[in-house]
This record gives sequence, structure tokens and C-alpha cells, in this order.
Amino acid sequence: EWFGPRSRIILITKDKQILRGHGIECVYEVGMPSTKVALQIFCQNAFRQSSPPDGFMELASEVAARAGRLPLGLNLLGSSMRGRNKKYWVDKLPDFRKGLDGKVQRALQVSYNGLERKEHQELFRHIACFFNGDEV
Repeated sequence: EWFGPRSRIILITKDKQILRGHGIECVYEVGMPSTKVALQIFCQNAFRQSSPPDGFMELASEVAARAGRLPLGLNLLGSSMRGRNKKYWVDKLPDFRKGLDGKVQRALQVSYNGLERKEHQELFRHIACFFNGDEV
């Protein structure tokens, strides 16, 4: 009753039983981008081209790998590295090895804060994702 006719809901889960348990039959599975495509996504955001410039291949590959091939993470990391020199990249690598949950959570918070109506924020909370280890 929340959604009108022909509404489309995007649900992200690794547990297909959740879908079956709610009678959802029409499922479109989206795979993760390949390592090559993930690097291209990252490079588009970091360098505004599909491959790293000379001298950045190893660094770009490692930073992109830290995003776990997740498009949002690749976009966030790429944007944060855009225009930075090689020394900055090397200095930031240890931070990226710690994980991306904080950056992804901040990106979702910006989206949430941008919702003007309280009803939209409530709906966002109902369908929001939780990070590993968070209690529901």
C-alpha cells in the first residue's frame, strides 16, 4: 500500500531468501564490475580519463582495489584523489587500507539530508542499508 501501481523498488541484499520470503519473483541481478572496469570507473573520477597517466598505474590499481569494486566507493575515492600529486597518493594509501564505510556512510548522509520532505526521509530510513556490524 506504500507504493503505487508499477512502482519499482531497488533492494540490495546477498540473501535471496529475503526476496523469496516476501513473494518477490521478478529479480534482476547486477554483478560487480570486473577489476578492469572498476579501474576505469576509478580513473574516470580521479583523472577524467579511462586509464591512469604514466607513473600512476600501480597506485591507481591499489586504491581502486580498496573500493572492493563498489561503484560508489570507486567514485568517492576517485573524486577525492583528483588533482593530487603522487606523494599525496602514497601518503593516503594507509588510510584507504582501513576501509571505506565512513566515506560511503557520509555520501548516504548527504543524500538523506538533501531530501526536503519528512515523508521522503522516513521512507529513506525504512529502505536504508546498514553496514556490517551495525545493530538494527
